[in-house]
Amino acid sequence: MTAPWPLSGRRGGCAAVGRDSQADYQTILRGVQDRLQRAGFDIVEPLCLGWYNEAVEDLQDSQIPLNTAPGAQTLAVLVGNSKNMWTHLLEACRESPALLASQDPVDSYCERTIQAATSAEQRKTRIFYSHEEIAGGGYVAMQRLADITGCAYNDNLSHLSLHPRFGPWFALRALIVFDGVKYTGQRKPRLPNPMCRQTASYVKTAVRTARTPSLAERSSSQELAEGLRQSEDADQDAEVMAEVMRRRWRKWVAVRDAPSPGHPWRYPEDMITYHYTSNKGVLAEAVKRFGRSSLSRTSSSLSRATISSLR
Repeated sequence: MTAPWPLSGRRGGCAAVGRDSQADYQTILRGVQDRLQRAGFDIVEPLCLGWYNEAVEDLQDSQIPLNTAPGAQTLAVLVGNSKNMWTHLLEACRESPALLASQDPVDSYCERTIQAATSAEQRKTRIFYSHEEIAGGGYVAMQRLADITGCAYNDNLSHLSLHPRFGPWFALRALIVFDGVKYTGQRKPRLPNPMCRQTASYVKTAVRTARTPSLAERSSSQELAEGLRQSEDADQDAEVMAEVMRRRWRKWVAVRDAPSPGHPWRYPEDMITYHYTSNKGVLAEAVKRFGRSSLSRTSSSLSRATISSLR
């Protein structure tokens, strides 16, 4: 499924308002799950909103208000994606130059697609995105959410969430709250640490390497820092700091590889590069290659169809 562009409705925060009656959460969940999976979002985990608020009692600015009955049992849905989202994003960018030109095409694609999938249910909902502040001034604690729903193990060593199928190669995008809808499903047990002692040691080494710059990197960073001190341009300052981070991104990819090297759900290289650098040129090139491969597949299909018709 490709999300409609543009989609009406405000960015982030609250989404569609619909019926107030109690609804069958299973029906809602099936509909939302089907629409999201067809758009590349293959993590759709239901929970009671109260479970989340209990898990973030120490993070008052990350808690989500319980607006209506059934209160703590209000249905909430955690949404995430694996590498499956990448081709859907490329197709959407190819069809919509405005999406590719947006400030953050991934965030925009997530917002519009999740809003469209949710609005179709015609229910009163609130959507909280991982990249946006909530009313309290904090952010939704996505990794804690994944942990308490039994979706993924939250590894404090690498600061990664480890999924039983996708390993560390997935992203958590949003929490959808269906106000007025009661969730009565069973709570899954939290997942155990999937790493053995040897793997954990390997991860620890990768983290230490990522956090410790080499002599050449320290020298380069000092040069950038000197440029930052001499600059009076806020935009230039931001660019310099972003460059400091970009120069070390491959070390953090190594951290992500460490729990399960050669994982079958590892992102494709262009997706990894864009994810860690936010280089829109990388995304634009990936969109072009996707367009050429789509044209090639279409031509091949037409050729086979023509040959079959002549037999």
